[in-house]
Amino acid sequence: MEQGAGVVVRHQAGFRPSGDPWPEGPEVLPGPTLVSQRWSDAVFLHWPIPPAWAEPYLPDGVEPDVFFGSTWVGLIGFRLHRTRLAGRIPLPWLGSFTEINVRLYTRGRDGTRGVLFVSLDAARLPTVLGARALRVPYIWSRCVPTRASGATGSYGYQVRRWGSTLDSRFSVHPDYGAEATDDLSLEVTARFGAHASLFGRTFFVPNTHRRWPLYKAELQEWDTQLLASAGFPVNGAPESVLFSPGVSALFGRPWRL
Repeated sequence: MEQGAGVVVRHQAGFRPSGDPWPEGPEVLPGPTLVSQRWSDAVFLHWPIPPAWAEPYLPDGVEPDVFFGSTWVGLIGFRLHRTRLAGRIPLPWLGSFTEINVRLYTRGRDGTRGVLFVSLDAARLPTVLGARALRVPYIWSRCVPTRASGATGSYGYQVRRWGSTLDSRFSVHPDYGAEATDDLSLEVTARFGAHASLFGRTFFVPNTHRRWPLYKAELQEWDTQLLASAGFPVNGAPESVLFSPGVSALFGRPWRL
């Protein structure tokens, strides 16, 4: 989706009053495009958790977003590439890597609905160090896509953290005949921004993209090491298992809550 002219109305970045375009992304973001990138081969695994588990991780002015009787923790793996600063300056190496993140679902006091990243594993050390300087919880890891070839192939990811014994794997087999259009699948994927804390202040970082091409998937392999490492002792298989070939995304100027 190309950025248009003007300034976004803040409810378009997550809060959904009557007439809001959700689950489509906002057509306009605040200020210029800061970053553009492509997210490909996305695997989404989600577990319901009590809101009390999420609350200690949330900055001031942000609460757990509760839907279908719970808040949710997600384990998401994807390939990040085609990164450009200001939507123009390519970063062919720094902006191309595999990422696996653990995230929560959040609502800000200004009505914004987004995610909060608890951990983000990536293999690009300069990117990890730069992000950590901004208090983004990146972790330097060996992150590898694991794809089985052929029409019945699976998509998955392996994470090995440097200096740790953590070695986690998960994979799914997409069902391209089962498009995921149910409300839960949309709630955990149609998120157009992230809440974050920087030097004691809470910010919302908006983004936009077209609706994910989204499919139900069969779980092939999984473990909960990354969730346990992040502080979430979930038991059993995820309740929601999804796959997407990917979308392109734009990031706009953050604002303070």
